[in-house]
This record gives sequence, structure tokens and C-alpha cells, in this order.
Amino acid sequence: MVTNTGSSTGTHTIFTAAAHETHSIGALLGGLLEPGDLVLLVGPLGAGKTVIAKGLFRALGVREEEITSPTFIIVNAYQGELACYHMDLYRLDGEVDLFELGYEDYFFSDGVCVVEWADRARGLWPQEYLLVTIHHESGDDQRRSLAISARGKRHAALLKHFIEQVRETEGTDLDQ
Repeated sequence: MVTNTGSSTGTHTIFTAAAHETHSIGALLGGLLEPGDLVLLVGPLGAGKTVIAKGLFRALGVREEEITSPTFIIVNAYQGELACYHMDLYRLDGEVDLFELGYEDYFFSDGVCVVEWADRARGLWPQEYLLVTIHHESGDDQRRSLAISARGKRHAALLKHFIEQVRETEGTDLDQ
């Protein structure tokens, strides 16, 4: 895992070389989340959004075998140390579908909400969130870049703390 955290834009990029590293980044982030946190995941099909979500929810005490992509049911609710909501907007036709779903109950809950394909509802993003944009790195099917940014005071502090944790673990096996 290699990080590039010197960005003046407030976006920090982490490179992972394998799925287990991407999962570990999710777990590291999940260990820092608090009630009301919203994590938005954006990236192409197969980029690793669900892998990050699994690591994140695992760190919150949800059993790994319970965590599945909610592509067909839109929302999965898990009970870990906090209430956990896992949304997948891939199959939604637009923001109207989110209103009908009652997205506010998840985005503004007392639990943690993670949204895959969040770019499909960009107009409904609230004032506070952490955004993780994932891309395949060319020439390597396993390598990913994770560009992470925050909006709002709470999530900016979360991002700062997360990057500090990543720096502390850099060069170590995050799975230990």
C-alpha cells in the first residue's frame, strides 16, 4: 500500500495492490466511524466498492458472511456496534427512486450509512460526507487508487484521523 497525501485539494489518494489491502483500508476507516457518518463510494463496476464496504462493516462488528452487496434490494441493514446501512444505487433510475425509498432515513440516521454508486444521486448528497472514489489502475487488474475527500467539519476531522492512521500503518501488513 502506498499513499499520496500531499494534495493541496484536500483529496488524499491511497493505492492498494490487492483486494485484501482494499478490504483492510475499509476496516481501518470503519474503526473510526461514529453515529451519523455517511460514506459515499463511487467507481466503475468491479472497482472494489463492496470490498471496502465489507471491511468497513466488519470493523463495526458485523459478521463478514452477513455483508452482501444490496444491488437488487437497494438497502441492507446490519447490526454491529452501531446500526449499519449499506445502500447500492446501481439499479435506481434516478433521484426520484431515492425519495420513494426514504433515503433521508439512512443518510441522516444515528447509524453509519455506506452508499455504493453514490454518483447516481449526486444532487441529494448532504452537507457532510466522506467520498471515496475508486479506480482500477491501468495494466494491473488488482491495483486500485482510492481518492478520498471530505465535506463538512466532522468528516474533514474523520479524514484527517484516517490519513494519520494510514500513515502509521504504512509499511505494515494491515491484516494483522
